[in-house]
Amino acid sequence: MDQSTNKLTDDQRKFLEPTIAKISEGLAELQEKLTELGWDEGDSSCTRCDCEFFVPPEAPPRIRCARPTCGHGFTSHNVF
Repeated sequence: MDQSTNKLTDDQRKFLEPTIAKISEGLAELQEKLTELGWDEGDSSCTRCDCEFFVPPEAPPRIRCARPTCGHGFTSHNVF
């Protein structure tokens, strides 16, 4: 996964915390609803690499796959 060499400052991270929390909550709700629909039994492979399915991180923000070989966003996986 390509990562930017730019690092956020502590002030920038603090500024973004409320927005990241909203995104994490929204994705958690979406994942819950998809599971209710049986999504977790289907294909959620990554569209950008050979990752078999999205693995949510243990800590927020839960927007990137926690699989070490992936790291792509939730919406880069076959979830819709």
